[in-house]
Amino acid sequence: MLVYSFIFTVMFSDISIFVLGQGADGGPRLPLIVNGNNVYYFGLIYQGTVAQAESYCRSLNMDLLSIETPEEDAFIEQTLLNMRK
Repeated sequence: MLVYSFIFTVMFSDISIFVLGQGADGGPRLPLIVNGNNVYYFGLIYQGTVAQAESYCRSLNMDLLSIETPEEDAFIEQTLLNMRK
């Protein structure tokens, strides 16, 4: 089994349930990071397949990360480096 570190993205129209105090299931809210028009969740290391990770993301109304611009790539890289400190 492979180990992945995943970053999830969510559209602004879907984040109110996460930002306002509780998740959709009544659990704690997710620690989201806003960058421009995107919102990111930097998850803990998740052990499983890509299909399992994708299913988990979708259960939170999120998608796996797809980097679309050099600026987004730089933001992701810098955020991950800062998390290691």
